Amino acid sequence: MTALANPCRSSVEVGTVDVPDADSIECVLTHHCHTPRDRGGHPTSVSGRYLLQQAAELLHGTQIGERPMTDSSRRWYWPGTPWHGSVSHIPGWSLSGLITDGHIGVDVQDARERPGALDFIADLVRLPRRASILEFAECEALVKASRLTKETFGHVRLPQWRPGWRHVVDEFWVWSTEVTGVGAVAVTSDRPRKIRWWRCYAETHGQLSAPEPLNGFNTGDIS
Repeated sequence: MTALANPCRSSVEVGTVDVPDADSIECVLTHHCHTPRDRGGHPTSVSGRYLLQQAAELLHGTQIGERPMTDSSRRWYWPGTPWHGSVSHIPGWSLSGLITDGHIGVDVQDARERPGALDFIADLVRLPRRASILEFAECEALVKASRLTKETFGHVRLPQWRPGWRHVVDEFWVWSTEVTGVGAVAVTSDRPRKIRWWRCYAETHGQLSAPEPLNGFNTGDIS
């Protein structure tokens, strides 16, 4: 279980963000301290396109350029560039992933009760028990990275969890962990890659603060 400090603040001090190597994955975990609400007072989600565009601009400035679009499998990409993305959000948090030279799927799930959905996942991947929230997130991330759908997911079998990347099906691999105060986090790619983790805080009007590197996230050592 990874422990993540969770202060609700408007900005962070951070140095210059360096340019990643072409094979790495950029993941931005954002705390939405002031989640927008509808007329009934219920939290509403920030759009996925807006979150991805903000993450891209924060990390890479004008390198990506155009607004992201989705292909026929609903996978995010930036037209005319090698950049692809994925996004997920739960109340209070969002996760954005960026990659070049391949597709990516990211997912974050909170720990609320959802027995029906977990039983459905267990039946889909032939688990002998109810699926965990972590396995739910892994399946969602895999769907986002691949052309698989819930109708064509029946041959997928989740490997036993262990730290690091695990091969799942075809060319796809999954990395996952549980984050205290957030929930289950999963990343899927076409091969094991270095993941660079960042943390941001959303301002009152949704603008993100400067990204703060989470250097120990992969080992669970976050200060």
